Amino acid sequence: MNYIYDVLLNFNDKLYEFYDWNKSDDVKHVRRVPIFKISTKQLLDIKNNNVIIDKSFLDLIINKTEYFSNRKVDKIKYSCIFSDGEKALGVLFNSNGESIKYSSMLIDEEAEVNELCSDMKDYLLNIDINRKNIISDLKTRLDIEKENYVLSELRKLVDNHEDDKIKYIYYDCLNKSESDVNKIVKNIKQSISNPEIVNKFYELLKLSTLNKKI
Repeated sequence: MNYIYDVLLNFNDKLYEFYDWNKSDDVKHVRRVPIFKISTKQLLDIKNNNVIIDKSFLDLIINKTEYFSNRKVDKIKYSCIFSDGEKALGVLFNSNGESIKYSSMLIDEEAEVNELCSDMKDYLLNIDINRKNIISDLKTRLDIEKENYVLSELRKLVDNHEDDKIKYIYYDCLNKSESDVNKIVKNIKQSISNPEIVNKFYELLKLSTLNKKI
């Protein structure tokens, strides 16, 4: 079996590129992890879908991934890195063989994996596509977090019947007046896909929340 040593992996429910990693993420310093070269089609199948791998592959990788934890070495039961020679993807499986978490890699470490795979034959995986993953290539992780924050805070204002505040925020951010709160909420939901607009709502709501605490 082929391994890559001394790399960082950041397993999450969604695949985030390395520049979208957060300080709060549980980034693991991996001592070693198995690598497999697969076809580009199979790599895209795994990246774009929730898949189920067969038991024989789970048996092959069980406890083969080791990472440093509090001055000792722990193991991840089912994980590995797949590469097609151009792109590399870390995947974490559960005991049923279902892909549950994913990790991108740092540029230099991904390049090392791809180089190691250049002389390897493609490993033919036996996988079933369970369901399609929702992937937004046009939005960064921060964009999505800001949208979710705006929607969450807006929901709180609606639930608390703070109509005047909703109208003020709407006017301040979009320079528009509207008396119907339901229309305001609908318009905000439609407009926050624009990063510039969502930033305005985000900053104003953050400031409003901070003032409440003070």
